[in-house]
Amino acid sequence: MQEKNKSVAGAETKVEESQVAQWDVLARNMVRLFDEGTKVLGTLVERRNGSGPYSMAAEANEATKALGEVARQWVSEPGKLAAAQNELFKDYAELWGRSVRRFLGEEDVKPVIEPAPGDNRFKDPDWSNSQFFDFWKQAYLLTARWAEDVTRNTEGVDDKTRKRALFYLEQMLAAFSPSNFAFTNPEVVRATLATNAANLVQGMAHLAHDLEHSKDLLRISQTDLS
Repeated sequence: MQEKNKSVAGAETKVEESQVAQWDVLARNMVRLFDEGTKVLGTLVERRNGSGPYSMAAEANEATKALGEVARQWVSEPGKLAAAQNELFKDYAELWGRSVRRFLGEEDVKPVIEPAPGDNRFKDPDWSNSQFFDFWKQAYLLTARWAEDVTRNTEGVDDKTRKRALFYLEQMLAAFSPSNFAFTNPEVVRATLATNAANLVQGMAHLAHDLEHSKDLLRISQTDLS
């Protein structure tokens, strides 16, 4: 009996030591991630006032002009703006209601919105199987659809301005997709847990390298030339 207890105690000790080692690796990786992130932020700050046609300042200025013109048209008609916002809030309320029904155990709850065919950002099964990731996916898709519809249907702007506004809006919406953030992407969450955040460190290091070897236009490395 004593030998059995010793065996159990030994196994528990090994598990605890393994957990401590994993936490140590995670802590070290988080420090490395912070260090790489600081390098990236420093590079971006240095380039924010660039004067080239593809600099951050130039792109932000063009986007502000186009989207600002669209916004002015809607602000000038508060009634129409309120009606448009009400449509978005109704979609949010419907999503919340269906999410609660699913949380309470109801089966076959249909989604309010689904990704367009060919949208591979949300192909991982957990985007639908997990209530957390499914909620963020649908909230994003509803917001993106609403913003694009509002911009496309704006009255009082010329066709060229509308097209430019839609172009910049699409870039912004793509950037804010939940698939681009570590804690709202199921694939990244799984990889982060499996590697103790080493994947995030590697990704940030790659971004720092690409920024270092880029000018105004960010050059994303496709191949390890070394």
